[in-house]
Amino acid sequence: MVTDVPCYENPAIRRVPSEAIFHEPEGGQPFTYVQTPSGWERREVELELVNNIGVAVHSGLSRGEVVAVDEPLV
Repeated sequence: MVTDVPCYENPAIRRVPSEAIFHEPEGGQPFTYVQTPSGWERREVELELVNNIGVAVHSGLSRGEVVAVDEPLV
């Protein structure tokens, strides 16, 4: 999934499917996996809005980055 859909209220916020956000079993900071030339990079993200369809990511992603919707083998 490519993160190229800015929110209308704030163009800095990126929307991704809720399946692209992962959580540690004991809680902690949410994270996603971003595709890089060397493979998948785990990256912490700050969430703005969460629902059952998608997530608004306030920080941690840039426009055009590709995120995994399934946890990759890293």
